[in-house]
Amino acid sequence: MSTLEQVLDNTKTANEAEPLNNEEKAALAEAMRIYRESAPIKQSEIDKYAGLMYHGVPVTAILQAYSICQIQPDPGFSDDNNYMKNAFAEAEFTDFRKGLSKETVVAPDGTDLTGLVEKAVNWLAEHSF
Repeated sequence: MSTLEQVLDNTKTANEAEPLNNEEKAALAEAMRIYRESAPIKQSEIDKYAGLMYHGVPVTAILQAYSICQIQPDPGFSDDNNYMKNAFAEAEFTDFRKGLSKETVVAPDGTDLTGLVEKAVNWLAEHSF
């Protein structure tokens, strides 16, 4: 929104909004599932890494933010990457774009995820604003 008219129009629209009914909620959930399954890292894969952390930030959040950005029309201009910037700041890394020390991430099945997580973090750092 860049004008007062846009703000007023959006406020009016928001005030007229009605909750979704069950059929609409189901349709939205299905659309989200289809959309997310088009991402380079499937949600079902990301979910396997629940509980793993990278510098105090959940690996699932890192991979999900990276993956969601990749399916945006302009991957480098997505607010999802800024969620990661805030997550790292909350974990006491004031600016993760300056680099993080090496930290290994290993899944419960022994798979070394360090390279994948670092790839995601580096991309998100490069494209955060």
